[in-house]
Amino acid sequence: VALAEKPCLIKKQVPDFAIDWKNDSEVKKDFGWPSLRKQLRVRTGIEPDLLCAAENELFSQEQIVPDTHCWLATLDLNQIPGDEQQDKVLTQFCSLVSQGVFGLGKTKTPFTIECLEAEKGWKAAKDSHVEPLAGDLWIITLQTDALLGSPEHPDVLDESSGPDELRRMYENAWEQLSDNKLQLVRYFASQHLSGGE
Repeated sequence: VALAEKPCLIKKQVPDFAIDWKNDSEVKKDFGWPSLRKQLRVRTGIEPDLLCAAENELFSQEQIVPDTHCWLATLDLNQIPGDEQQDKVLTQFCSLVSQGVFGLGKTKTPFTIECLEAEKGWKAAKDSHVEPLAGDLWIITLQTDALLGSPEHPDVLDESSGPDELRRMYENAWEQLSDNKLQLVRYFASQHLSGGE
């Protein structure tokens, strides 16, 4: 579908277009994502005087079992002025977390942090193709939610925005991300609001 110039049928059928494909574990496996073991934990509040289950206090959590995976994250120090000050903060942070940290998330999971240089620690889940398709065309698939329109950008969308404004926002985002080496041809996306402002 990404290569089609205009809407079309595929094998005489309308294409399935599931915007929530990122939650499909089979599709994620095709992109190189690991299979994560999950477990359901059910809890209830206790009525202290009666020593029985409290009314309306039953809840459950689906949890990822983290013990067989290494989780990667990025620490952004750009808000700290000056390279020297950033290095000082990074050294202090790595020293602070080197002994392990207790209390990640609602379940207060203990974990350890290993500080790595960005180029040593990061690796894509699955390597990208290194050559474009015919016509110098690239197909880029974002595998997680991504903020492509900056709230500080003059093209910020609001309630009155339509398809033209949305396209212009995506065009500007890809030009900026590629240092003006890519030009948006077409896109398939869903949007949602997140956070406060």
